[in-house]
Amino acid sequence: MSGAIDREVAVEMKPGVFVFLVMVLILVSFCGAKADILEWKTMAIETSESVQVLDSMGDMRKVFVSPLVCSGCHRSHHEEWDKSYHAKSVRNAGFQALFLKYLEDLKKEEMKQALGREAGPQELRQCLFCHAPMVQFASDRLVQQIADAVAHGRWDEIQDVQINCVVCHTITPEGKWTGSFSPSGTMYGPIEDPAPATASGHPSKFSPLHKGSKFCSLCHSKGPFNVYCSLVYDQSQAVREPVRRAKGPRRGRRAPQDQSRAVREPVKHCQDCHMEGLGRRAVAVGGKERTVHSHLFPGGRFKEMWGKAIYLTLNVEKVSPGEMQVQVVMENKIPHNVPDG
Repeated sequence: MSGAIDREVAVEMKPGVFVFLVMVLILVSFCGAKADILEWKTMAIETSESVQVLDSMGDMRKVFVSPLVCSGCHRSHHEEWDKSYHAKSVRNAGFQALFLKYLEDLKKEEMKQALGREAGPQELRQCLFCHAPMVQFASDRLVQQIADAVAHGRWDEIQDVQINCVVCHTITPEGKWTGSFSPSGTMYGPIEDPAPATASGHPSKFSPLHKGSKFCSLCHSKGPFNVYCSLVYDQSQAVREPVRRAKGPRRGRRAPQDQSRAVREPVKHCQDCHMEGLGRRAVAVGGKERTVHSHLFPGGRFKEMWGKAIYLTLNVEKVSPGEMQVQVVMENKIPHNVPDG
């Protein structure tokens, strides 16, 4: 193959097997966000506890303690999480660029007409509800402060504004679509027989919600607020029914549904791939060894996940001076679109 590559070819691939001819194949990943100003809705997250409005970063840190506090006992979990994109859900250039675009959209006349007023802190919360869920307890002044810090890259001001330990482990199994936050000191998780508070340092409670994909859907889906970013949960639900596949070598075609050798694959939850089960202790000192889960949350940005997601077969169809035609057979083995999955 000769010549310079001067363009990108983005191919959206639904789960399954696809065969196509290409001269240049480049897999790209894209995450976009848009505000549907014609059907604008705002979102309020339900809280199961009465929490005083937080008016400063100091107030917020008292309720949503720094992950460094958790690292004292949960060292391995913290080290993994610190490398994840949850740890920098607000403090990264990609989110900043999309947030700036969103701020520009809020200034448009169409938005003012849709809202019947100037956009304010409630609209700023729409992105931050998922990228920094603790803002649901923040005053309008603090929300504006956080938004300004993101817009201008003042990361030191919002060091602990992120998807952190307390955010995920204070979501209770009771609640509506968005879940229910209970920042009362009790930590919720998938361990059915958690250690008592005297041993763990905080009350713990089993939450079946934390074991399934519904937990991830709180943010990774199109919610009642029309801000589109990560729809990976919706994509997975579109192919939720187990896929029947034929055993044997891959032939570049989907197995017939009625083929006798077809097997029914078990349905997996998000956590099965993105929170690998590990045999170790939940805390650094003491506690019994059990299956706990990685908090690295690997996804499309992690090269080690690519081989698990896509199976590629290349066949040279035609060769001529200065040109090569290649048949590319791609099997998407995951319940996500590629790219943007």
